[in-house]
Amino acid sequence: MTPRPWRMAISIQAFALQGGYAGVRVMFGYKALEFGNDALFLGLMATTFALPGLLAAVPIGHLLSRFSANAVTAIGSSVFATGIVLAVGAPTRLVLAIASVLAGLGHIAASIAQQTLVAQRTPPGRSDNDFGILATAASAGQLVGPPLIAGVAVLAATLGVSVADQNAVGLLATLVWVIGAIIPSWHLRLPRGESSRPSSERAESLMQGFSLARKPGVWRALVVSAAVLVTMDITYAFVPAWAQANGIGIGIVGWLFAVRAAVSVASRVGLGWSVVRLGRKLLLVLALSAGAVAMILLPFADTVGAFFAMAALGLTLGLPQPLTMSWIVALVRPRQVGAAMGLRMGSNRLAQVTIPLVIGATSGGGAVASVFWLTAGFLAAAVAISAGSDPDQKRT
Repeated sequence: MTPRPWRMAISIQAFALQGGYAGVRVMFGYKALEFGNDALFLGLMATTFALPGLLAAVPIGHLLSRFSANAVTAIGSSVFATGIVLAVGAPTRLVLAIASVLAGLGHIAASIAQQTLVAQRTPPGRSDNDFGILATAASAGQLVGPPLIAGVAVLAATLGVSVADQNAVGLLATLVWVIGAIIPSWHLRLPRGESSRPSSERAESLMQGFSLARKPGVWRALVVSAAVLVTMDITYAFVPAWAQANGIGIGIVGWLFAVRAAVSVASRVGLGWSVVRLGRKLLLVLALSAGAVAMILLPFADTVGAFFAMAALGLTLGLPQPLTMSWIVALVRPRQVGAAMGLRMGSNRLAQVTIPLVIGATSGGGAVASVFWLTAGFLAAAVAISAGSDPDQKRT
């Protein structure tokens, strides 16, 4: 496959997968609220979605050193869809939590596979550009998905259906997006000999992924990436609760996430050019600082203020993810890329598993504000780490 078609195919796939992901996170938040506005359960829902990534990210990375990325993406998307189907009629918190685990497992497998495929196909010197293309397509899906899916749920509400049925309709709308991510997988097959390296180079132990964290610069990129992913996860889990407490409807919430995604898309346009002109360090410091301020102010915001806060968070979630991916890729050997991507996902999920659950368990009536402020603290730490690092460092 020539360069242009494979980039088009993976962009379509990322658009559908991440549009479904954004919709699922919002709708899972509303589905959880059917069982009460319980901070502990909201934190648990965030944990269950992230848990498969913590346990399976590094093994998935090693599997991708042996098997084709397009097959892993198709299987992961199918598991993701299975979790959504289970959530539609979930009668208890336990069933909903199991559905969240399945959806999280499918999403992590498909996401790592997409990143690995890009890393395998990208020639030296183009990693910022190609990861930027992948991230832009993903953000475009997150831009379009939430308002469309929330709009379907609002339409159902106008027909007089119950809140539970309204949420079920929204979840079914997300299912269509995830199914749409499966089809492009079969257009991403690599020519013979391109998708893998000799078996002697692939025979790496599971512990190699963890050993990569000791390489200079890698652990710093992992911490920055984790802080950003925690921010995204926190907003998906707790913004619906914040909106419900402030009398803001699901339709507005969908547009809040759309604005966040729109800024993410805009921030990634011409990312390769921006890196050359400004460097990764300055871009990371600016983006992370904007998010820290937004998370501090969000609990006090009205609807208009929330749109500004979500726009700032769009910058935070837009730039650091592709920048930390290319930062890590620049520091590891080509044969270690799959393991490195798995390690990155695993470290992200470790933060996402622990933080929401701990905050949900320890917070009282001010749970949402406490979660937002702690997240701001993590982003501030990421700013300090980025400022004290050399993200433009090359592998030696």
